[in-house]
Amino acid sequence: MKKVLLLFTVLFLLTIPLAAFSDVAIGGAFFKNTANIGNGALLDNIIFGANGRFRFGTLQLDALGLYNSTSPKSVDLIMDAEGNFNLLFFNISGGVGPNFNIPTGDTGSFTYGVNAKINVDIKILKKLSFGLSYVYMIDDIAQKNGPSSSRSLIGATVLIW
Repeated sequence: MKKVLLLFTVLFLLTIPLAAFSDVAIGGAFFKNTANIGNGALLDNIIFGANGRFRFGTLQLDALGLYNSTSPKSVDLIMDAEGNFNLLFFNISGGVGPNFNIPTGDTGSFTYGVNAKINVDIKILKKLSFGLSYVYMIDDIAQKNGPSSSRSLIGATVLIW
């Protein structure tokens, strides 16, 4: 647990100089597990949270914190280093990074894994963008017999730059 706390402290301290030399965006995110898309209403089992991005040149650092209200309740922290490409008013980005699953209920345990993420954002106004994202995650890579599970999320983000 001390290593995780140290990792979060270092990442937080790195955000201070990054904010001075980059474009910064913050906003909301709403995702749905792709396994649940055909089951029930569209707004059932929504996973929601916050999205923050630092962009400098063609490099983008993306942090996504999502609260999963389905069983078991947990918080997913998804971080990515991404390359991005601007085409007119579209921004297309994709990358890989670590993800952490932190249980908030009595059941479950802390797990970590890797993810791949693709974003397509449309600038609506000068400082506002709307985006669609797809995230593929492999959870619990610490298992001795290989990854325990994989899952994918599809969702939307609204960001203020």
